[in-house]
Amino acid sequence: MRRLLPLLLSLYCAALPAADSVAHLTNISRAPLSETASLTFAGVDEFVSITNPVAVAAHENLVYIIDAAKQLVYRYNSSNENLTPLYSVNTHLQAIPNAIAVDNDGSFYLSDPFGRKILHFTMLGELLRTYQNANNLTNPVAINISDSTNILIADRLYDHILVFNRVGHALRAIGERGTGKGQFLQIIDMATGPDGIYILDRLSKSVKIFSEEGELIREMPRPEVVDPTAIAIDYAERVFISDAFDDTIKVYNRDGLLETFGGTGSYDGLFRMVSDLHADNNFLYVADSANDRVQVFLLKPAFDSEQDE
Repeated sequence: MRRLLPLLLSLYCAALPAADSVAHLTNISRAPLSETASLTFAGVDEFVSITNPVAVAAHENLVYIIDAAKQLVYRYNSSNENLTPLYSVNTHLQAIPNAIAVDNDGSFYLSDPFGRKILHFTMLGELLRTYQNANNLTNPVAINISDSTNILIADRLYDHILVFNRVGHALRAIGERGTGKGQFLQIIDMATGPDGIYILDRLSKSVKIFSEEGELIREMPRPEVVDPTAIAIDYAERVFISDAFDDTIKVYNRDGLLETFGGTGSYDGLFRMVSDLHADNNFLYVADSANDRVQVFLLKPAFDSEQDE
């Protein structure tokens, strides 16, 4: 019976309908090493392969990827399609980072869970600033930049969101541990959208949406997601949540579940352990961890089906 499982999974994946929200565009898995990196690090292979991407973030043509297996952060330039390993970043980290965010100027933020801090780097990997708070920041698992340009950091131990200003001062905390309204049991990810801060709690059956001032705006039920791993919000206010239970991505709007796409497999559009999601402009980036790649999807207009009718 066990030998039939891969076949059953393949049949299940083949039966999944084409997605109305996204179209597969390309994969980031192997790319030429940038000329700058080649000159700086002699002896490195001409091509670089991603092995175990656990987090991804993008802004315009810059895509940053954390490779846990190689313990490296890569900067991918979609304009010339090359990869640059940022070796200098490792000298400032005490552990493999598990979250990343990109600012408008191409600089980026990394979590250091063992070091209990967030580090801000230039696009070249030079350290700019450290975000720490001994009493409230112990296990950072997600980073976001708010519309007001404050830095939002989710802490798994305390189950709250810390709001920092640009110079590194903690302003306030959002949420707390508990089972009541506006409380959390295990925060694993967050994303900012038009309504506010969307917070994904693994043990809750809803996504809680807060204002930056800490007010609970509403909750979005997600009963269809069994084992959530990541969340992203696109320009059309669609909410994408990855589900490790069946290797799919569920898409929601204000009315509920819109569709499900993906499934277990290694072909384009299928996944094996999605560890992170990120939406930027018209693209959805998916860290397809066990398939050793980042899949890039083109986000379709939200009202395609209505226009077709």
